[in-house]
Amino acid sequence: MRCRRHRLASEAGARILQQGGNIVDAAIAVSFALGVVEPDASGIGGDGMALLFLNGMREPVVIDYKDQSPIHATLTNPAIFRDGRIVGDGPAAANIPGVVAGMDHLYRRYGSGRFAWSQLIAPAIALAAEGYELDEALPTTLREGRPQLERWPEAARVYLPNGRVPRAGERFVNADYASTLTAIASEGADAFYRGSLAKRIAADMEANGGIIGVEDLAQYQVIERTPVSGRYRGLQVFGTPPPVSTGTALIETLQILDRYQPPRGARITESPDYLHYAIEAWKVRDPLRRVADPALWPVDVTSHLEPEHAASLFGRIDPLRAQPFAAEGDGGTQGQGERIGRGTTAFAIGDAAGNTIVVTQTLSTWGGAFYVSKGLGFLYNNHLRGYRTVRGAYGQLLPLMRSSSTSAPTLVCEEVNGVLRPRLAVGAAGNAWITSSVYGIVLAHVDGGLGAQAAIEAPRLLVGRDPIDAAGLVARVQIEDRIPGRVLDALAAKGHRFQTIGRKGEMRYGYAAVMQFDAATGRIEAGAEPRRSHHAIAVQR
Repeated sequence: MRCRRHRLASEAGARILQQGGNIVDAAIAVSFALGVVEPDASGIGGDGMALLFLNGMREPVVIDYKDQSPIHATLTNPAIFRDGRIVGDGPAAANIPGVVAGMDHLYRRYGSGRFAWSQLIAPAIALAAEGYELDEALPTTLREGRPQLERWPEAARVYLPNGRVPRAGERFVNADYASTLTAIASEGADAFYRGSLAKRIAADMEANGGIIGVEDLAQYQVIERTPVSGRYRGLQVFGTPPPVSTGTALIETLQILDRYQPPRGARITESPDYLHYAIEAWKVRDPLRRVADPALWPVDVTSHLEPEHAASLFGRIDPLRAQPFAAEGDGGTQGQGERIGRGTTAFAIGDAAGNTIVVTQTLSTWGGAFYVSKGLGFLYNNHLRGYRTVRGAYGQLLPLMRSSSTSAPTLVCEEVNGVLRPRLAVGAAGNAWITSSVYGIVLAHVDGGLGAQAAIEAPRLLVGRDPIDAAGLVARVQIEDRIPGRVLDALAAKGHRFQTIGRKGEMRYGYAAVMQFDAATGRIEAGAEPRRSHHAIAVQR
């Protein structure tokens, strides 16, 4: 078995596997531990989606624990607006969190039954109570988010101890978070949604301008969904369905590129034509603007997943020239500037039998709402800001509406003797870079023949609209500065515009989790992300 993410979180999952737990048990331990060691990226104040495949399933299942807008989140409620916009930080910015409910659902339905709920949360409690040595990741967020943290005294007390940003190498302790997790461990998930913690959350929100109440928390439910699926190079690709659009967008793009037959072992670092088609496939895909919570809005992505539709879009690609975006096309965001604005975490766990789980969790932005309820220790999401505020527009803010975000857990499978077997599991963080990173890793593995570690290290790119083009139609490709000059020169001659980027670490790129499976040998390879503090662990049982 293999588990990969932040070292301390990976170790928490690995210990569960070593003690006889299954991949779901381990995922629960990893999820709660990540909320402690990467509290700015995910945690019990956020949400997530998990793509789960257990040996014997006909297809994976998606566990949707996305957050929801509160009952009083309406366009007529002035409490959620500041200067005409939905607030981006503070208690009023928070949606109803889903992580605790998501982990509880996984535990009850898919856990091994060999562990008590409290045992799976114990590693996270220890990390919060005893502390852990910081690397540069959390201090980077806190340094950039200090002005927001200082607006909210409790958040500043917890995350700016002694009034300053903690430094790499120091030990970071969060006793309040440990106490909150202890309540969840002893009282169950109900503590968060109907019990002691729910009452404290609601009281704090009411006292400080938030709008999450006890009725919001009590009504929250996890939903199991059917993944979206398509084919690439004869392999089955599964992704996340609405209320998120990213799974559909990824599969549509792959099916467009599938019409191009690259040379054997094609890689973007070596083949200008291959890179050209990879970029153009991204540009001609549909905008997917009519994707929202399917319980409240009509959503139908079927046509975007049809091979015939992909063939039609492929026909728009000019093999000799870079084309502009269509006026209504999908350029995405550029994913540049501050680190804050691209906060998420992703991890993957699998075993030799093919049991696999890929999880993406988020607070929406790094640091989320930068708000902490008194004595609870965790940061809330700020997903409320993601809804449309134009009255009557598709996807406008409505009460109890599940949020949409760039969540893209992905599973690439092959059929072995008529049985579905995982070949590649990928998840990523990084907002605009999430889908792009998963796309690039799938291409590097399937077309380029790279293993998990090499695929995760391969140069990444992000196709977006050039900000200097007033019409917003010209594309600019942000690309890591490890692409040979001859390849870029060949594409520049076709009209492509590039911005090379080379700053390592926390400011750009998607931060990926990758696992590769060999059905013939049962061997698993996990890749550790060099662009961030990631770690892969193998467990022999």
